[in-house]
Amino acid sequence: GADSVVFSTHCHNDLGLATANTLAGITNGARQVEVTINGIGERAGNTSLEEVVMNIHTHPHSYPVEHTINTRLFFSTSRMVEDLSGMAVQANKAIVGRNAFLHESGIHQDGVLKNKQTYEIIRPEDVGVTTGNLALGKHSGRHAFKTKLEDLGYGGPALSDAQFQAAFAKFKDLADSKKAGVTDGDMHALVADVRSTTLAGGSSAPPPETAVKRTSTDLPEDAHEAQAESTLRFTLKHLQVFTGLGITPTATVTLHDAVKGIDITDVALANNGPIEATFSAIQRIIGVDIQLLNFNVAATSEGQDTLGKVAVRIARGAQEPEENSLAPGGSVPKFTGLATNVDIITASANAYISAVNRMIGHDESDNRASHKDRKVDI
Repeated sequence: GADSVVFSTHCHNDLGLATANTLAGITNGARQVEVTINGIGERAGNTSLEEVVMNIHTHPHSYPVEHTINTRLFFSTSRMVEDLSGMAVQANKAIVGRNAFLHESGIHQDGVLKNKQTYEIIRPEDVGVTTGNLALGKHSGRHAFKTKLEDLGYGGPALSDAQFQAAFAKFKDLADSKKAGVTDGDMHALVADVRSTTLAGGSSAPPPETAVKRTSTDLPEDAHEAQAESTLRFTLKHLQVFTGLGITPTATVTLHDAVKGIDITDVALANNGPIEATFSAIQRIIGVDIQLLNFNVAATSEGQDTLGKVAVRIARGAQEPEENSLAPGGSVPKFTGLATNVDIITASANAYISAVNRMIGHDESDNRASHKDRKVDI
């Protein structure tokens, strides 16, 4: 009978009711819900995990269930999914949007200052939005950096030791270049950059000997080497861009090919700006036709010296979908790359190269059976 069946809900957000319908299912006996981080999914998306859990968390007496989710990891997990999927979270997204706990209206600010519960039904820290006063700068050491990462939800197993070392090296470089301190947004971006680089590794060749050693007592000698722990096929060695009003943009790019063990330089012109010229030069070096599907640039904080975060999504160019492709509908697989830099052209180049490395790694290691091979006669 029905008493031995686990009823499940699987809702889409076409009419903006995915969370409401899922909660209604829970109220009426469903004990399994199919959800996604940030509500990503087909069409208008699926039910958002964080919205369902925080409804149960906030109104424990309204639903006949409990949860064991660590809600303090929602914000950092949301940012990780956003960065690695290339699907941006809207600013006013419930729970994890960057405006979810901001108050600009005068009457709202007055109410929150008097009593936070006036306009905040949940506490920011309950979902991992930090309100700490630990400011990081060029004089901050490893302990302060690690503590800040833990406050942001990246403690424990969230980062490997090599990833931590790589993130700390990037942090020191950024702190030296910024007049203002390093913000939480900068920290999230640095972690995303390191994770993206790790996922891009696909070659078995040794990394190039190009690490630059810092003269800092806070920075271990192997910190930069840790950045190359995930061996990359291509790394950016040199980039020079010539552009301006009434000038044809030109980009000169040098990449290190870890498989061939050589540096390769090429030049490209473009009609639509220095980014196109840079991407074209990279394509000429790797010898692969690439289709740019998405290109997104965002500042991680305020100010002219803010860190720029670039995310790109690519696919192989004009070609027939491979027979063994397991992408939805047999489509060509898509690859995302992310990088950060105070120079957005450099960040764009590194993000593009990161996506290229993931594509190459996929081609080298994808031994999955085709749909034809999976067919079984019954």
